[in-house]
Amino acid sequence: MMISVMSIEKIVEQALQDGYLAPAMKAEVGRICDNASQLSIEEYMALDRLMGALLNGEVVED
Repeated sequence: MMISVMSIEKIVEQALQDGYLAPAMKAEVGRICDNASQLSIEEYMALDRLMGALLNGEVVED
């Protein structure tokens, strides 16, 4: 799956839809977080949803 620059929210939405967090998606979230001086509340909420989904097995990663 080719990932162009995506927002955290779109990546989380795609991961929840697919039930899978692709390595490229995980890397893009990391890149966004590393380069952002401050995340928006929407980004924090999306990351929280993703973490919850990963913890409960709703989303798996490679």
